[in-house]
Amino acid sequence: MLSNNVIQSDFEVLGKVIIKNDLSGLSQKEKIDYVFSLCKSLGLNPMSRPFQLIEFKGGKESLYAAKDATEQLRFKHKVSIATLESNILEGGIYIVKAVAKLPCGRMDSSTGVLSIKGLYGDSLANAMMKCETKAKRRVTLSICGLGMLDESELETIEGYKKIDLSYGDSEITNVIEHKRYDDKTRELDLMKVKILFNGSSDINTLAKNFELMKRTYPKLLNEVVELKDKRKVELLDKKMEELSSPEVLEVSNESI
Repeated sequence: MLSNNVIQSDFEVLGKVIIKNDLSGLSQKEKIDYVFSLCKSLGLNPMSRPFQLIEFKGGKESLYAAKDATEQLRFKHKVSIATLESNILEGGIYIVKAVAKLPCGRMDSSTGVLSIKGLYGDSLANAMMKCETKAKRRVTLSICGLGMLDESELETIEGYKKIDLSYGDSEITNVIEHKRYDDKTRELDLMKVKILFNGSSDINTLAKNFELMKRTYPKLLNEVVELKDKRKVELLDKKMEELSSPEVLEVSNESI
């Protein structure tokens, strides 16, 4: 049984992730697992590393959307950029408003803002294109229901640093295998264990089968223990019924 301290710790970590959008309380494996789950829920390819981790001042860690995230989202949900409106404000502030549309007719808009003061030539052209890209990415995240930073917005944040999640091929493969096992293979393996334990006619046979299953399915240790304990109780109850049967009592009385 988990202690109250462990349970409290789990709730605190969960609260930081869901309520405060802070992943700093998770282990490296948990962060990778969280990213994979997010990719799976959005239908994105985790191998393309669509989400990366950023650490703010104070230690808070959050995910931001990389270029691949917005491109995949735009393709998957058939997001079209309906209009792009640009304007130059006083002080050399270049602003672009992007309006996105879904096939269902739903529309959303976001802006990209960049200072172009003192720029000219290629530098000016690149800055203006960058601002348009920022507007497109922001509206894509917005219309897809993702309230997170886009990679193009990081330069406006002070004191941040990128954190390498290191979720390469091997790490993602491990997570994928873990997920697959959790889904169907786990149910089949548990069924095998249950059939074997139910076929154990006495405590000694159950003990031998338990040792075998414990080595065969280490990922199912908790479930294997529960099934073993359940069958053990059944065998003990059966033994008690046999010992308290009229026939056994009659033989016992005659032998006294």
